[in-house]
Amino acid sequence: MARNMKMTTITAAILALSLFSFAQTISSQQVLVVGDRLGWTIPPAGPAPYDAWAASHIFVAGDILVFNFKNGDQDVARVTREEFLTCNTTNPMEVKKTNPANFTLNSKGDWYFTSTLDRHCELGQKLAVHVLASGPSPRPQPKPRGPRNFTVGGPLGWIVPPAGEIVYISWARTKTFRVGDALVFWFINGTQDVAEVKKEDYEKCETNKSMAVYSSSPVRIVLNTTGEHFYTSTYHDHCALGQKLAINVTSNTSSSPSSSSSESAFSPEAAMPPSTPGSSASRVLSAYMPPFLAFIAMAFFYY
Repeated sequence: MARNMKMTTITAAILALSLFSFAQTISSQQVLVVGDRLGWTIPPAGPAPYDAWAASHIFVAGDILVFNFKNGDQDVARVTREEFLTCNTTNPMEVKKTNPANFTLNSKGDWYFTSTLDRHCELGQKLAVHVLASGPSPRPQPKPRGPRNFTVGGPLGWIVPPAGEIVYISWARTKTFRVGDALVFWFINGTQDVAEVKKEDYEKCETNKSMAVYSSSPVRIVLNTTGEHFYTSTYHDHCALGQKLAINVTSNTSSSPSSSSSESAFSPEAAMPPSTPGSSASRVLSAYMPPFLAFIAMAFFYY
């Protein structure tokens, strides 16, 4: 009788350890939406948005990547490093064509993704991530970043954009602006200026009631408050031709580094809400499993 009780206790202990290990795995797994609000698309500025997104995250074996896109417009192919570098998608390792496309990062090392559609890879729709091995140690966290200077428009600078306001909309879409960051406007003196305006004036392209006007390049504006900020030019028709910028500034402590900050035509978060470490089930298991293991151990030695 005692022997049977002891074997039952050992079996229970093994089961408890397995459950505890499973709970730890659940609590450490992350679901990561590729590109955040940008989603999975041809990026407006080449591969830089996806490079920046990957650099702002730490990937551990067991994490899940979620690619959000409109069905029929995109696909996701996992490829080798050589295929990634040469944009060769004739023989991918795996292709998914239905939104959302989920990939579980089940092994450490480098993972490469792109699209098989014509020229999508060449235009920057490609992602490379480095996956760390899973383990019992706490997940490493990205270091909090300090204030940043953002050069408005990147290499384009502050001009009447050749393709209209979509240029600056796309530029802002791939950035996260926080309190303490600064916008830097570069232009040729005498040909441009920067006017800070209210939302209603921004929408109507009216600059008569500008809150501030700067005319000497470079203009550096520190973002001291959260919320929406609007900029344009007082020069004739410059606003109407697309020289206008709208951004949203978040708190400097409210979120982790990200690659996007404004809403796009479709919201990736709606397709699959990210699961957060420490969900209710895993918290319960993590809280009660250690005392349960102690009880099992006591029972084992008693019998």
